[in-house]
Amino acid sequence: MKKTKKQREEEKRNAFASVLALWREALKIATKNPERARLYVKQIRAIKRHVKIDLPKEIKRGYCKSCYIPFTPETSEKKYEKGFIVVKCLKCNAVRRFKE
Repeated sequence: MKKTKKQREEEKRNAFASVLALWREALKIATKNPERARLYVKQIRAIKRHVKIDLPKEIKRGYCKSCYIPFTPETSEKKYEKGFIVVKCLKCNAVRRFKE
């Protein structure tokens, strides 16, 4: 049976709350247990795809797209160049550039 609009909105709210909880946990344990943090980020991406929600900018830009480790001062290096923020992952040496 097809879900009503109210049911879809409720599902999105619940999914967004669980995404935020997973993100907080991933940031807490990123330096102690990077494999668990990587698993949390993969779960966040799976929830995003399944429920079709948009992630906030801090989460979207907060992890390495190639190895899924959350960016923390211990796992990344940040520089500012010509209007861009350049973040380098120290685990896999991937580089990401964001407009300021």
